[in-house]
Amino acid sequence: VALCTPLVAWAIALRLPAVPGSAGQQRVPFHRVLGLIWRPGLVKVIARHAWKLESVAYQARRLVVTMPLPLLQAGALRFEPELPELSDSLNAMEMGHVQRMVFRFRSRFWEKLSKDPLSFLHGSPDFYFPTWWTNMPLRVPFLTAWQGGPKALEMAGWTIHEKGRAALETLALLTGEKISFLESQVESVFHHDWSQDPASRGAYSYVLTDGLSRAKRIAEPFAAATIYFAG
Repeated sequence: VALCTPLVAWAIALRLPAVPGSAGQQRVPFHRVLGLIWRPGLVKVIARHAWKLESVAYQARRLVVTMPLPLLQAGALRFEPELPELSDSLNAMEMGHVQRMVFRFRSRFWEKLSKDPLSFLHGSPDFYFPTWWTNMPLRVPFLTAWQGGPKALEMAGWTIHEKGRAALETLALLTGEKISFLESQVESVFHHDWSQDPASRGAYSYVLTDGLSRAKRIAEPFAAATIYFAG
């Protein structure tokens, strides 16, 4: 069995071993995980059906948890009995933030900047969205804008219009085009805010200073080789 999170603390799919009298493997639908009970060699997942609102339970010999770091740190998944060594490992890591926007334009105007195929555009780290890339080797009218670090967290509360405007201001500096021209070229914008998404609360995890030895513990089996963490 494996646990991950399309919403808060949901258990997804996964192919469980066949139960007596059934043909083949079971297919588990989306469920919200309420908690789990384990003993060496056996784990029971207590969950609630996503749309039927009824409680169900699944058993397996092993469990793989791929829940995002902030949810584990917040105790979104209850372990019975607790795993005291898990907290020490989780506290050695932190969640990082990213803002990423994909623009679809009417034309590939950036190809005028170079005779050679253009893959990246880089600006000053003082800019919002300082890094851009094309879809080379595909010549399509898409550009991706990327922002990581403190500025990404700062923008987490911005509207998509505010983020888009900041991105185009940087693109104007990188390409020498006017904002009005860039705005007229935009056909659509695709964006997802992982920092504000309750199922992720960030984009990637990293190890804190002097935390490597504690963080590495999470890659080892827990609960007498019954529970594993990955992601």
